[in-house]
Amino acid sequence: KITTIKSTKDDENNIPRVLDHIIEEAIKKDVEKDQLICFLEKIEEEETGLTALALHLARARMLIEESRYDEAVPLLDKETKDKARKYKLEAKVVEQLSKLDQEDETLKPAFNIWLAKPEKPASLPAVESARPAASSSASIEALVHECEEHIDDDSFQMVIDGALKTLPSADQGDLCVKLGALYEKNNRMQQAEDYFKRAFGFTQSYELLEFYKRNRLFKRAIKIMNFKIQHTPDEGRNSARFELANLYEKSGNFKNAVLVLDDILLHKDKLDKKMLIEVMRKKASDLVVDGRCEEAVAALASASSEITDVKQREEIDIDRCFLMREVATADAKKLQQSLILRGVKSEKMTLLNLCFDIDAEKYTEASSKLDSLLKSDNVSIKISALEQKIHLHEKRGDSVDMLHETAKALLALSPEHPGAKAALNK
Repeated sequence: KITTIKSTKDDENNIPRVLDHIIEEAIKKDVEKDQLICFLEKIEEEETGLTALALHLARARMLIEESRYDEAVPLLDKETKDKARKYKLEAKVVEQLSKLDQEDETLKPAFNIWLAKPEKPASLPAVESARPAASSSASIEALVHECEEHIDDDSFQMVIDGALKTLPSADQGDLCVKLGALYEKNNRMQQAEDYFKRAFGFTQSYELLEFYKRNRLFKRAIKIMNFKIQHTPDEGRNSARFELANLYEKSGNFKNAVLVLDDILLHKDKLDKKMLIEVMRKKASDLVVDGRCEEAVAALASASSEITDVKQREEIDIDRCFLMREVATADAKKLQQSLILRGVKSEKMTLLNLCFDIDAEKYTEASSKLDSLLKSDNVSIKISALEQKIHLHEKRGDSVDMLHETAKALLALSPEHPGAKAALNK
């Protein structure tokens, strides 16, 4: 199929027609549409001119057909429209967009670029006359200020649309970002999102991504982040993937977070040691939350084998020992003894030893370690120590009053702690 496309270069005008025929034929043969979309993107990277544009537009059309609007809209920016007009390919896109729901907020950036806007009614001359030419950063700021004054006047949207038509793409993007920030500040979140989307359509800048992250719209942020990864140079792609893993974590999808981290580790030769260890530790943490403790132990073992710094290896091995208590107690005990023989001393090591003391019902030793840990300046250590103190109360059969007192101390540090709340209900 690639050869078929390339062979038409003798008559470039045939390329869109040949490409449509290939796609139609592939669909008839039950080729997965996701595979076709990936194919189009891969070939587009190797092409230029009309061939690249035809592949680009074909991919956008398929994404729209699949209702994957968040992925399609960034492909239909102003630069693409200008190229489509040059090669007389604009009509097919306009026809497809015209058939879609014109009120769909996700598609509005594409509508604003590809579909004609209605004429501004004569009832707005006073507002229009106050609008600056918007040909410089100063006039853009003036327009934003004017918008702030008319923020409750929906008809002022027509003025904004008119101003955008007069600007190059970079200035259009700048204006939309500023308006997005203005509406967000005024808690008009739908309008804010719309303007950030339009900015993304104009310039593929990532203020839209930051907007989604600020407002905890992680699933939407993930879609933009995937687009960013595709358009990030190889040397920066692992950092972008790491950010994607963070977004999956925040959305509660730890399984996909692990898959992204595994993808980074496929190219671990390109990572510096610090980044490599961070990725491995994050993978272990996500595996634990996903209920895959044995895999988490293996991930930390791999991390430990990569480390030459003694202190770093000690920290990793302590983490590994904590996990091993859940899945292989005997092996965990051996690792704990190894850490003791290596002379490892830290608050985290004391916490680990405390856990083993409670397991072994060495309550006097455990209480002594708890007294030490509860004086720590490290809040996370104090929280972990109080968690173990609740466990100690329960295992030792202490009074309910003692249990409640410790639970209240834990809630003071971590107000939503589920274990502390459960203890208070006993």
